[in-house]
Amino acid sequence: MPKFPAISDEMRRWCALIEAEVLTWPGVKARPMFGLTAFYRKGRIFAAIPKTRTMGKRNSVLFKLLTAPSGLVKRALAHSRAVSQRLPAAGWIEFEVESVEDVREVLQWLSHAYECCLTTHRRRRGT
Repeated sequence: MPKFPAISDEMRRWCALIEAEVLTWPGVKARPMFGLTAFYRKGRIFAAIPKTRTMGKRNSVLFKLLTAPSGLVKRALAHSRAVSQRLPAAGWIEFEVESVEDVREVLQWLSHAYECCLTTHRRRRGT
């Protein structure tokens, strides 16, 4: 099993802000997952943020854009804070948080993931 790096106290505070906001969105549930907090809407996962550990960079969050329009996915991947596309076939994008000012932008990306998670069509590869 891979090692999951511990997060900084600063990242813990930023994630607490993110979690507090996301939990106010209609139909969102949070569950612990390997040192992360996973967010679900109607049983479908759309994001994960560190609670004590992270799966990638120490200050990164994950969001899922599997069914998002290809333009949105390309925009996310082209962003300077996009670290990688984890499990590309599953639509996960890793996004690095560098300061408290980034929290608003993270919330915008999580909002996109929240909106897209209930769509039933699958994004075609290469589009």
